[in-house]
Amino acid sequence: MGTTKTELLYVENIYRLLKKGGTAGVIVPQGVLFGSGAAFKTLRQLLVDRCELKAVITLVPLVYICLIQISNCVK
Repeated sequence: MGTTKTELLYVENIYRLLKKGGTAGVIVPQGVLFGSGAAFKTLRQLLVDRCELKAVITLVPLVYICLIQISNCVK
């Protein structure tokens, strides 16, 4: 993908680790799907062309406030 942005590399790594027919649910910052840089566009194209993207859901701010205060809230 040619980027050092960890949030993009995170999604790319999940894609690479999935087996054919596998399923993943991923929570990412809004900029990952709506960013304007070349790496963001490449990731969006990958998701559209090679994945069965089912939905993009935008959550209201502060939904994950517990994750900020409690580091081991999700395992």
